[in-house]
Amino acid sequence: MSVLEMRRVSRAYGQGAAEVHALKEVSLRVDAGSMVAVMGPSGSGKSTLLTIAGSLEEPSSGEVLVCGEELTGGERQRASIARAVVGEHQLLLADEPSGALDSVNGEAVMRLIRAACKRGLAAVVVTHDAKLASWADRVMFLRDGRVTDQTAPPAGPESLLARGAGQ
Repeated sequence: MSVLEMRRVSRAYGQGAAEVHALKEVSLRVDAGSMVAVMGPSGSGKSTLLTIAGSLEEPSSGEVLVCGEELTGGERQRASIARAVVGEHQLLLADEPSGALDSVNGEAVMRLIRAACKRGLAAVVVTHDAKLASWADRVMFLRDGRVTDQTAPPAGPESLLARGAGQ
């Protein structure tokens, strides 16, 4: 079952010559029990993707469905707050969850997220750390607001670094 689905989502800020495209037709599907890591350089759109997925911001175009429903404007915000405080959670959105932690504690956080996914949680984790991204079922690379690659983590974090660096 798809917990989060983003279909051709774009987000632009500003107008005219000052317009900046944070996301450009990004599509993402996260099923129950799976973890997707999102990697990319600063300014690639990673945080904007999470902000839109979490209903804190509207896309300029495209669709965002959570548990198969499109939760628009204030209704979506109310539903996301209700999901956060009541009952079992189905979706975790984490922006650099290990950013302020040492490597041992960072891996402990990823171990907890992975265990929650085994219980059916869907997770999207933004990270700059290829070693932590290797805990995910799939890694999505963003650059200049576009998806440049998606892959299952290969044999080790070093190959993720090489793959992302070439994009």
